[in-house]
Amino acid sequence: MGLHRYSIAARLVTLSAVALVFLIAGAAYGIYSISRINEAAMRQLQAGTLIVTAVDQARTAQVMFKKQVQEWKDILLRGNTPDSYAKYVALFQQEHAGVLSALEQLKAVARQLQFPVSAIDKAIATHVSLFDRYKGALQHFDPADATTGQKVDRLVVGIDREPTKAIDDIVEDINGRAANMRQEAVAAAQALYSQVRLLNLLGVSCGTALLIALATCIVRSIIGPLRRSLAYAEAVGHGRLDAVLDVSGTDETAVLAAAMGAMVESL
Repeated sequence: MGLHRYSIAARLVTLSAVALVFLIAGAAYGIYSISRINEAAMRQLQAGTLIVTAVDQARTAQVMFKKQVQEWKDILLRGNTPDSYAKYVALFQQEHAGVLSALEQLKAVARQLQFPVSAIDKAIATHVSLFDRYKGALQHFDPADATTGQKVDRLVVGIDREPTKAIDDIVEDINGRAANMRQEAVAAAQALYSQVRLLNLLGVSCGTALLIALATCIVRSIIGPLRRSLAYAEAVGHGRLDAVLDVSGTDETAVLAAAMGAMVESL
């Protein structure tokens, strides 16, 4: 490898520098990996929060619509006086506004989650149409008629089934999509973890192998000449002044070998 052209100190510094580079690279990738995992966790947390909000809004619309239907029944059963009639009509309108508000908020959250909103738009349109039909039926409400509630109710009997089913379907769809998102989030987290673990293992393995190879080469470049110099010194010590010391390069071991050769020649 031509390492004998460099001093021992330079080789050791090079080994230390390479080790430091791998250490820094490993730390940098570790920070990057943690950042990716943290970003993924934050996205999942935000999505989970939005899902909870969507489910709450869907259930709120569901409950408020049931209360609106109940207020309609209260109008027909208890609205025989002007005050009672006005009270229950106001409550009926309030629940109607609440249902629309809940559906609009659900629509906004669904868009953030990239869920389709066509079913929500349809539910809103159906609910508005339902409210108009209820108001039209109330035009026939006669407080003086004891059977007016039954007559008005027959005008709109069963019309709440479609909106009820529409909202129930939305709730079911949101719950289903939420379950799918949770499964996808778990799968994505596991895939990211596996990827990061694999890359870390590969990086550590390759870095360790490279450092071992470099360290081995450097150690051999130092130990080899020293062993040859030691063998040469032992041979001279046993009277073999014709022994040959073959050490090339310009590093400390080569300088030492040359000095030993010159010393022997001067004997």
